Amino acid sequence: EDHQLNLIMSLAAANGFTVMLTWSLSECARYIETYKIYEKKNAATIQEKLETDFIPRLQDCLTAIRSVNRTDASTLYRNYGSLKGIANAPMSELALCTGLGSKKVQRIHDVFHAEWVLE
Repeated sequence: EDHQLNLIMSLAAANGFTVMLTWSLSECARYIETYKIYEKKNAATIQEKLETDFIPRLQDCLTAIRSVNRTDASTLYRNYGSLKGIANAPMSELALCTGLGSKKVQRIHDVFHAEWVLE
């Protein structure tokens, strides 16, 4: 089976075709519709828009921590003024921030104080 799929993929690549594998005909139809919608559009229309301002980027960084939301990130920024300030804050100070419970404080602290292991 793998050999057959590899052969199909090789033939498609050599001839400039796109191969779509889907679970159903309706899923395939949705993909084709999406391809047709974006067929003549610039790649920038589907690329992720990256923030250039500091605060939205800081919020994106902090909300990657489980259960930390944008409001929590804004609160941390107001209290500590920088990512470095947040990273260096002791748990006892983080716990004083409005909206941060003990689990969030522990998670935030753990992210900034976990040991890095190189493999």
